[in-house]
Amino acid sequence: MSNSTVWSIVITVLVIGWLIYGIIKTGSDDDKFRSKGIKVEARIIDKKNIGVSGTGNMKFKVEVEFETKDGVVRAQAKRYFTPEDLIKVMRKNTVQLFYLPENPQQIYLVPQDME
Repeated sequence: MSNSTVWSIVITVLVIGWLIYGIIKTGSDDDKFRSKGIKVEARIIDKKNIGVSGTGNMKFKVEVEFETKDGVVRAQAKRYFTPEDLIKVMRKNTVQLFYLPENPQQIYLVPQDME
């Protein structure tokens, strides 16, 4: 085997591993926040477009503000939004999210849950 073939195989294995890790992490985050988290509707304070996927989804860095039993919390998250999700979010400038009661700064945005 030539050196370039070995590097091609290594890079392919790394990319596939990275994709699998991302899928598993997303699923475990979803399970963790939905089982242990508290769902609220948060007001969007600031959003900044930071990227676009090949399928037309847009990645935003979002700063939100929401009420907890201990007071108002501000937090940030990055997420890809589908065009359908963006319409839901822009309608009221809010987004649904889950936060962990022990650390409200950890949030998981779920715009797909909005009506």
